[in-house]
Amino acid sequence: MPRHIPSRDEITDDTPLRLEVAAEFGWPGGGMTAAALRREIGKGRLAGELAAGKYWVTLAGIKEFRELCRVKVKEPVSVPPKSGASGRSEEARESAALAALLRIASTPTKRRTDPTRSEGRGAYSQRKPKT
Repeated sequence: MPRHIPSRDEITDDTPLRLEVAAEFGWPGGGMTAAALRREIGKGRLAGELAAGKYWVTLAGIKEFRELCRVKVKEPVSVPPKSGASGRSEEARESAALAALLRIASTPTKRRTDPTRSEGRGAYSQRKPKT
């Protein structure tokens, strides 16, 4: 028997709808499926009814669910303008930081020896051949 899809005029906010029909009316452009609505009922975010092994929802429940899903817009954070009190521009600070980095990178490092380890026991040591 073909499924009757009611017209919007036949539906009130409290009319029980199968999930496929509710997805079509709640998201006319598509993108929502009956399986997704079923998962949301399971999570407790969408009010649903289970009768005869079938889930039913109302447009009022869909409206409440969509309110829960609405993205909250954060207040824009105002950043105070940089003051020139330090006397250096951003480029000068970057240049000084780069110079310090190059100075550190070009400084020769000393190899530290560990007094607890004997020489020649490491993985890369050269062993003298047995005679």
